[in-house]
Amino acid sequence: MDLIKKIQEAYPNQNFVFAAATMLKTPEEIRQFYQEYVAHLKEYGSDKVKSHPELTAKANLSVVMGHCNVGTVALWKSVLPDLTDNPLLAITKGYM
Repeated sequence: MDLIKKIQEAYPNQNFVFAAATMLKTPEEIRQFYQEYVAHLKEYGSDKVKSHPELTAKANLSVVMGHCNVGTVALWKSVLPDLTDNPLLAITKGYM
């Protein structure tokens, strides 16, 4: 969880998922973040979240993408094509 720690240190007053969207600039960083975030949810999430950490991660990231510019959304979707920038679509895809 080195990348999550790095993000939390750089943006101590911001949700680290939102911070990741603006801080991470390469596909490798985004892949690493996603893997760490899923592991984080498995460890710290509620029982429901622990049973479906990938869906929760995609749902949360989809909400964040709704607040990002077109370039950021395109970058993240190139790595995680299941993401949507529309939180309502996240619900219909079963992410929430």
